Amino acid sequence: MADLSGWWDDYFWGAMTVLKVFGVSVIMAVIFGLIGASAKLSKNRIANKIAGAYTIVFRGTPELLVLLLFYYGSAIALTGIMQIFFPRNVVCRYPSFLGRFLCHCFDCRLLRDRDLPGGLSGR
Repeated sequence: MADLSGWWDDYFWGAMTVLKVFGVSVIMAVIFGLIGASAKLSKNRIANKIAGAYTIVFRGTPELLVLLLFYYGSAIALTGIMQIFFPRNVVCRYPSFLGRFLCHCFDCRLLRDRDLPGGLSGR
């Protein structure tokens, strides 16, 4: 306990930040939930179909996959927006981690033997 003697105020403010984020997320979840539920129960066909499609997609998709789609999708979208407004400041089209990830997921043959020191065979 002596090692934590100077850190109690930092732990307190960290806990307050977590509680603030929790409170805002609960309020937003209730608001979006009420909007979605009212659209699902609506007699308007367009709102009902949109809410039904949303329900089918997000209830049938694992949460981790949804988080990854939002994370990587937002990175691609933000990079594209930056390219539109500041074309000379964007270093690459997609973030480098995403390029490597997609390369390994879709087809490792995209890497040519000359790209690796030992080639794909490792010799």
